[in-house]
Amino acid sequence: MSQEASSFSALSNTKYLSIDRNQDLPYLETLEISNCSKLKDFSPSIQYLTFLKRFQIENCEELDMSNDDLVTWRSLRSLQILEFFSLPKLLALPQGIQHATGLESLVISDCKRFTSIPEWINNLKSLQILSILACPTLK
Repeated sequence: MSQEASSFSALSNTKYLSIDRNQDLPYLETLEISNCSKLKDFSPSIQYLTFLKRFQIENCEELDMSNDDLVTWRSLRSLQILEFFSLPKLLALPQGIQHATGLESLVISDCKRFTSIPEWINNLKSLQILSILACPTLK
């Protein structure tokens, strides 16, 4: 087992994790959140991750981004890749994503209730890849 894997295995039963005054965290470039069945939202926490380039959210049954704060997404100027996988409460893209102007790739997969692509998607001038898979209610 690698050192990185062993250091995270100690957190496998953790119920609460707080990172405070870590000088390196704002420089985080990749964030993956997966299998967090009780996670309801992540804003405004991520607004401070201004160097974030890739953000993946997967299999979080209770995550509801319909009321996400615009400030949360507006501060993610470096975000290039955004991926949503298996999010049953994702009906539409959060409005604030339109302010992530550096977004190059957007993937939405296995979001059973995702219904439509907003018109403002055309304002994402850097967007090169839009991939929507296994979203049966998409109109």
